[in-house]
Amino acid sequence: MQHTVENKHVERAFEALVNELESGDRKGVADAVKLAIRRTHRTHQQLFMKLVLVPALQQFAEGGSDLRNQASVSLAKTLLAAVVQEDIYLPFI
Repeated sequence: MQHTVENKHVERAFEALVNELESGDRKGVADAVKLAIRRTHRTHQQLFMKLVLVPALQQFAEGGSDLRNQASVSLAKTLLAAVVQEDIYLPFI
């Protein structure tokens, strides 16, 4: 992945989100993220699933694991298998 000024900004925003999850009100932060996704335009929700969430599952499933993330990797593999098995297609609308 090429690191540009734009995606460095996204990386910093994601790091800030993770830091909030680690040190702040975890439930409140998680709820805010879920609400933001739900309030986003439906086309953008689909785009997020297609370009971010599904590829993230794939990277999780293919990446290494240890006791710290073993359950997350297992879940990613299960979810990704369901996407493949059901031949789920997420068109850009």
